[in-house]
Amino acid sequence: MSIQKPITLADYTKPELIIPQLTTRATTSAMEELTEALHCQDGSVPHPHLLFSSLAALNRELLTSTVLDLGAAFPEVRVAALSRPRFALGRSSEPLPWLAPAFQPIDLVFLTLEPLKADAEVGRLVGTLQDLGRNRLRLDDLRRAATAEEMLVVLAQIPLVPLVGVSELVRVPPIIAAPHANPAPTTISSRRWRR
Repeated sequence: MSIQKPITLADYTKPELIIPQLTTRATTSAMEELTEALHCQDGSVPHPHLLFSSLAALNRELLTSTVLDLGAAFPEVRVAALSRPRFALGRSSEPLPWLAPAFQPIDLVFLTLEPLKADAEVGRLVGTLQDLGRNRLRLDDLRRAATAEEMLVVLAQIPLVPLVGVSELVRVPPIIAAPHANPAPTTISSRRWRR
């Protein structure tokens, strides 16, 4: 009887989706950089221009609802063509102008893409990322890692939260990505992360 390896955050990304040094400090450009990495790895992910066709709505989402106080942001986007969730991670050596000065400067961005229909797997991934957002030691491990591969090793040490309790997560639908053929405005929600 073989022992099954626990599922970790590393199972939802790969080195090609981890950017140890974002090339820009602009919020929307950082999001486009992460989306471009996702698009290059999986053609079912819309091009950044289609995914974020409503720039004003995207800015509202990023500035109001997806940030915790330890320097990490966790925007989520639902994409119809995806069969399972995944995320891209970007890190900046200089703070990103994400929120009001009352919050700690953002230097880690986890862009999560989810299937249109959320399920238990999505709930577990989001719950685990929420927990990570409250874990200064793990976030600092990601800040110290020199390469994408080293950052992936840190993520491989973070198991997904158990299924029990996932239903207790406060969830409001994230941005809905526009279809490839019809770049309609995105739907925005205002979520509050549970602390």
